[in-house]
This record gives sequence, structure tokens and C-alpha cells, in this order.
Amino acid sequence: FSDPLPQALLLTAIVINFATTALILVLSYRAYQELKADDMEELRGNINE
Repeated sequence: FSDPLPQALLLTAIVINFATTALILVLSYRAYQELKADDMEELRGNINE
């Protein structure tokens, strides 16, 4: 028999990684929708006009 703990920890790490990636994608998409920009300098307000 094998120890199920490492398998459970690996599966948990995969799920956490997926959730974190999904959260970052959603936050990026919402920022783009609100500000109509995807340039980080423009989002920070550092554009010299």
C-alpha cells in the first residue's frame, strides 16, 4: 500500500494553483473592463502626457 498523504497534498497544491491563476485572470479582466487599458504604466498613472 502507498501513503495517501503525498497524493492529497499534491492534489491540494494543484487546486490552489488553479484557483490562484483563475483569480488573477478574473482580476486582470475586470481591470481591463473598467479602465479600458492593459498597459501597466497606464494603469499605474505614470504616463507623461
